[in-house]
Amino acid sequence: MSSFLLSSGARMPKVGFGTSRLAGARCEEIVLGAIRAGYRSVDTAKLYGNEAAVGRAVRRATAAGVCKRSDLFLTSKLCNDDHRCVEAACRRSLAALGVGYLDLYLVHWPIPWRKGTVFCADWTRDQCDTWRDMQRLVELGLVKSVGVSNFGAKLLARLIAECGAPYPAVNQLQLHPLSQEQALVRFCAEHDIICTAWSPLAKHSKMLFAAPALSAIAKAHGVSPTQVVLKWNVSRGVVVIPKSTNPAHYRDNLDLFRFELSEEEMALVRAIDRGARGRQPFDAVGCFEDTAFMPWGLLGQMLKVFAWCVWQVIPSCLDLRNPQRSATELLRPLHELSVMDGVRAALGLALVAWGGSRLFSL
Repeated sequence: MSSFLLSSGARMPKVGFGTSRLAGARCEEIVLGAIRAGYRSVDTAKLYGNEAAVGRAVRRATAAGVCKRSDLFLTSKLCNDDHRCVEAACRRSLAALGVGYLDLYLVHWPIPWRKGTVFCADWTRDQCDTWRDMQRLVELGLVKSVGVSNFGAKLLARLIAECGAPYPAVNQLQLHPLSQEQALVRFCAEHDIICTAWSPLAKHSKMLFAAPALSAIAKAHGVSPTQVVLKWNVSRGVVVIPKSTNPAHYRDNLDLFRFELSEEEMALVRAIDRGARGRQPFDAVGCFEDTAFMPWGLLGQMLKVFAWCVWQVIPSCLDLRNPQRSATELLRPLHELSVMDGVRAALGLALVAWGGSRLFSL
């Protein structure tokens, strides 16, 4: 079976196409090529700044008869500063994509930002309130399924205990053989939550692909090590959404169902685990309850100082959430700052630089 059954009753393809860091016409052509190659699941997000490009690719594919809208599984995500306007944010994503509904809508990260800011946490917004607003999207018919992304077990348990159904159907996480998150994946399976792996190839880490076990397994099946890595996640019940700009590669990434891994081979891949989750800034400020204090907790405190010193002064001048805007548009508001605003911002940056030098000298 090439799809997993979600708790919502919908079916989600086991292999999807990721679109992070793709934008504009290039994104449109790549996504269209992926759909033509056979992908029926596409993952985007407001934070990626490419929903419009993905939507154009979808409309071109359906207009050309490659597939129908009902054949596609479209996923987008609630941006960090939209936790207080969930329905409006979802409708904006639908408008950008040019579709009437989403198959899956995820809370992108579990820490809300104040509207119009970056890294400026809105500590007064409760996650349960955000989740209840997500649940209403299903009632309104705007989305078929709702889920979360980058949530740990404690946060998931709280949503399940306090908010009722519909429960999160999906939890999208960084999952690959170097960072297997076995306990969290097991917790999700026990609560009927399907895990989706972003960055399932660990950004082609040399540490991962130098593992002798991968080469041996790939040779035994006549496939590539990349296919073994993806098949390993799928075989343990995890959806994978690899991204590729090379047509040959994304066709190979989709071709995972002509071979099976034995339990012995699965164990060999499990032995590669290093707990090496790539530390994003969001992780550093505590999205995962297992985030270590040193150095990530300390770095998180520095980011809070940075937010207070800089984004409090110019909360909407540099809109890092929209990479499609030109540099001129991004920098134009800086001309309107007063001298004192500039001094405050410079002091904030100096403080962060000093803190960084202290951190890395520990």
